[in-house]
This record gives sequence, C-alpha cells and structure tokens, in this order.
Amino acid sequence: NSRVSNYCCSDDWTRGGPVSVNMPIVQTIGKGAFLDCMQLQNVQIPLASNIGEYAFSNCYMISQIDLSNATYLGNKLFYMDDRITDANYIPALQYVQLSDELEMIPNDCFSGCSNLTSITLPASLKSIGYDALPYIMDVQLPNGITSVGRGNFVKATSISIPANVTSWESYSPSWQDVYCYLVAPPAFRVFYNDNTSSATLHVPAISLGAYKLNENWYKFGKIVPVDGVIDDLNINSELTLLTTD
Repeated sequence: NSRVSNYCCSDDWTRGGPVSVNMPIVQTIGKGAFLDCMQLQNVQIPLASNIGEYAFSNCYMISQIDLSNATYLGNKLFYMDDRITDANYIPALQYVQLSDELEMIPNDCFSGCSNLTSITLPASLKSIGYDALPYIMDVQLPNGITSVGRGNFVKATSISIPANVTSWESYSPSWQDVYCYLVAPPAFRVFYNDNTSSATLHVPAISLGAYKLNENWYKFGKIVPVDGVIDDLNINSELTLLTTD
C-alpha cells in the first residue's frame, strides 16, 4: 500500500508502539500516523512525498530522518509536547534531510526539538511558519524566502534577512548581529525594545541613513554597512538587494 492512514499506529502515550518502521513504497503518510509512538527510533520512508500533520509528533527517540522526497509537510510534524516531563524522553532529533523542492516548513513543524540546532534549508524554500525551527543556531536562509513566522531561531546569535522577505515575525534578544539585505527599510521589525541597544544592524551601505531614521530600525546600538562595497551590490526594480557571487 502506498498510503499510511490517519492515526494508524498512534499510541496515546502508553510508551509503546513500533521501534522501527521501513516503508519503501509509501508515498503518503496520514495525519497523526505515528503520533505518540515514543519508542519509535528508526524510520525509513524514501518515497514519502506527502506527510500529514502530527505524523511523528512526540516520537522522542527518532534521532535522524530523511525527508528528501517530501514536498509537503503537515503542521506539527515533529512537535514535541512539553507536558511530557519524563527525563527519559528528551527529544533526540538532531538531523533532518529536507527535499530540494520543499517550499514551506509549516507551523510548529519541529517545535520542541531542542537538539535540532542545525539544518540545511533548500534553495526552493519560500516560507517558514511560526515556531517551526525554534532551536536552529546556525541560520542560513535561502535568498528566495519571503515569509518567516514568529518564534524561530530564538537561540541564534546572528540572523540574516534576505532581500526578498516581505513578512518577518520572529525576533530574539539573543541576536547580536542582524543582517538585513533590503535596500528600503521594511515595515516589519526584528526587535521589540528587547536588547536592541547591544545589537548591531548590518544593512546595505547606500541605506545607512534610511535605517538610522526609520522608526522600526533606529534603536540598534550600531548600524553599519554589510561587508563589501557598493560595486558588489545589485539592486532590482523592487528596491531589494541581491548579493553577487
């Protein structure tokens, strides 16, 4: 069968369920298929392209998973419920391989996965939902991304906002360096008077004055030009900045 039905193996916190799952022909995994399978450690789903919400929520013992064929991920796919306080159930997930064609990481996708601190985001990515990647510390956002929801990258110390972003809701007082590649200061903000004075904002050299005068951006302790000189920059018709390789 190429489909796993909704809640087919969900375990309702009984600390049971399968330990290993190998599904070489499955293409669709339904909603909550392995919800609360807290003993599940190994998952092989090489052809799965559509994975429903909550499919692996509270699967605390999975340390790595290959989602390289999955172009659709449901909300709360790997959501880890903080109501589970048992010390034996600390989220193990550390490595995730995403599809090169994935365009959206949905809301709460990896919320609670405190050991998932690094991930390679595909160039195809357009949108990151709220609380989707809260613990990622080494943040490398692709240039094509346009939207980032709240609650992401809260442990990072540095963040870059690519030139095509039109909506940004995340912020964190731990960010010490913010690189914003939009030539015109955007209407969104990345701080709400939280630790702003100790952080440095890096912007296009031609935009220093505009950011220093903008009500959403002027409170940074320092506002400095991004690395490089004007000759290295390319401005498109929407007044966004494209860095040249």
